[in-house]
Amino acid sequence: MFHEEKKEGSPRFGKLHFPVGLWINSPKKHFAKLGRRWPSVGSIKSTSSDTASRSNETVELRQPTKNKNNRHKRLSNIFHRGTILMTGSISAGSAAGRWASEKKLSDIIDSVPEDLVELSSQKNLPGILKIFGDDISSGTNYKSVLATPRSMARELVKEALERYAVADSDIETFVLCDVVGRFVGHEGEWKMEYLRIVGDHERPLVLQEMWKPKVGFSRRFEIRRKQEVENIPPAEDIETAEEKIKEIGDKQPENQQDKNLGTTLGIEEVASDLQPLMLWMANSMELLNFVQRKILDMEKEWESEGTSQDALLSSDLEACEESMALLDEVIMYTFQQCVYYLTKTLYAALPALLESNPFTDPSSLSDVGELNNMPEGTRGTLAIYQATLDLTRECELHPDLVSQTFGYLFFFSNASLFNTLMEKGNGEPFYQWSKAVQIRTNLDLVLDWLQGIGLGDIASEFFKKLSTTVNLLCIPKTSLLKLSWSSLRSEYPALSSAQLNHLLRNYHLGVGRSHPAAWDPPEEEKDEITNNIFESFTDHPPLILPCDNFRMQISQPMSNDAFHKQLCQLRRFVWDLEQKSLPANQRSLYRVENSQ
Repeated sequence: MFHEEKKEGSPRFGKLHFPVGLWINSPKKHFAKLGRRWPSVGSIKSTSSDTASRSNETVELRQPTKNKNNRHKRLSNIFHRGTILMTGSISAGSAAGRWASEKKLSDIIDSVPEDLVELSSQKNLPGILKIFGDDISSGTNYKSVLATPRSMARELVKEALERYAVADSDIETFVLCDVVGRFVGHEGEWKMEYLRIVGDHERPLVLQEMWKPKVGFSRRFEIRRKQEVENIPPAEDIETAEEKIKEIGDKQPENQQDKNLGTTLGIEEVASDLQPLMLWMANSMELLNFVQRKILDMEKEWESEGTSQDALLSSDLEACEESMALLDEVIMYTFQQCVYYLTKTLYAALPALLESNPFTDPSSLSDVGELNNMPEGTRGTLAIYQATLDLTRECELHPDLVSQTFGYLFFFSNASLFNTLMEKGNGEPFYQWSKAVQIRTNLDLVLDWLQGIGLGDIASEFFKKLSTTVNLLCIPKTSLLKLSWSSLRSEYPALSSAQLNHLLRNYHLGVGRSHPAAWDPPEEEKDEITNNIFESFTDHPPLILPCDNFRMQISQPMSNDAFHKQLCQLRRFVWDLEQKSLPANQRSLYRVENSQ
């Protein structure tokens, strides 16, 4: 649905530290929606034409589509995520602007006259939709059809093609396109700059109310041959979420390993930028639960009554299923991107846990409850955890998603620190008791602090590999020399043969001292010690959507008057949008009871 971030545009982190593939490669194989909790913490077919005598409407029966991918694809078109194409040398960035509905002061200047913004409709002729077909019939600019807000694209295409005298057998080869362009030159020649296929079940008049082209551009509906449109190179998807993510990414340096950049964002700025994404995730989760429960209630009611589903109700049910597919991906994508930028910030702070000496810090290790009292080496990492927790609370994120967010952060922290520790053994003497005690103290301070804010169980689970490794290095040298390979393998099973061998081979015993023969692996394990010693970033836990403990209780009556008032205002707004597209004699009176 959303296009994935290209690797060449991603920060070039070291392959041992930052999981570029973890967040950039397709996350769907790791995305699981299971029925368990993660660890705690109307299809109205218009037969109208351009003659007033053909204004009757008939109901077209259609069965709900079984293919969820097709349903998702159709619904996604409504959200400007269908087949989006552009011509010429228009850049993706400029193309995005064509579809923006927000207007700035500078945009108001030299704007296109209002009657030229929507070329397919006119205010003085409501219900008439002009469908352009320059490529179908030369010399014919457009054909007019009668349309209502309920008229769908496929119905209007069929009606317009009848006007163009296209045979019925060829109708399936044409599609309706939403085209943005402008008039250029002295003769006012129309130049298409952006094109999108309109889904068969989308409603063009509703689309006109949902968004407008950016000032300076016009929009019209065209009929084109499907094969011709599909051969046009696609442009990048245009999404509000995508634009926000790109905005965040533009602020981040291309390579955080470059110490000379000095532009790494602080956690406060990152958290502020991520707030909209986390709000979308939290709200989408509540909406998904609401739709799921509502569908179940509707199906149970129909089953108990033993009545067949009405055609329009079936259509509504199908739309709900499509909405759930879309909400699934919104949750997945916003979760993925939030974690990506949080771990990107963590990457710069984590090395201090291995390099700093907590015993030389002026802070007292006996009074470290407050973040400001923590040693400087741990403060940066903990500040990121604290800011993330504050952000989840502010956005009222579901508790299960909060737990999984920190699970991902701890998974990354453990793997990154462990891989850095593995690297350290290849250089200067690093594997020795004195250094291990410093790391153990920093790690204990972090785990104790996380325990104090209710994240201790999750942290202990994901920091297990690093904690085990540091415990091994904390064994006094005299005691370690007495241990054999078999006893160490038995006592530290979390370490692979290759990892244990790497630690022992690079352990600093002193100048001129050789490692004891008892540390040599047996013959049956000698092939294993050549394996990769680094932790993989692709083994992260799957994202599991929660199934209970939601804030919105749909089975209970609405008790918040303020919320009820806003809901009534939203209902009136949506209703008015549809009514404005109808002739005055077809409009209905809509009353909303005052909630107060």
